[in-house]
Amino acid sequence: MGEELVGIEELELALQNHEKILNIKESEFPNVILIDLSMDPLEAIKLIASYPTTVISKVVPIETVVRTRLDSILEKIIILTRDKLSPGDKFNVICDLRGENTLNLRMNYCREFQMN
Repeated sequence: MGEELVGIEELELALQNHEKILNIKESEFPNVILIDLSMDPLEAIKLIASYPTTVISKVVPIETVVRTRLDSILEKIIILTRDKLSPGDKFNVICDLRGENTLNLRMNYCREFQMN
């Protein structure tokens, strides 16, 4: 938990002039910190990137969280991309599966996406 505490402190310092209170959520994964922001997440990423940090290696904005079922993932993809893509545009879906049985899930999802 030591690195997470340092990371939280670095986030607080990087965002202190833009986000009054960081709403930190517990994560079940080591070295992962989840934060609900009231500010624009892309602006937060720019601020964090411009701030000197020692333990923060990656910042990823999360627009939505879905169950790990293919139909749930596809439904959210359609909702999130409806206004952002034009006909003929292409995009990638990258899933970082963690926890038990991830190899089987990864192989099943790859097969399902290739079939559709």
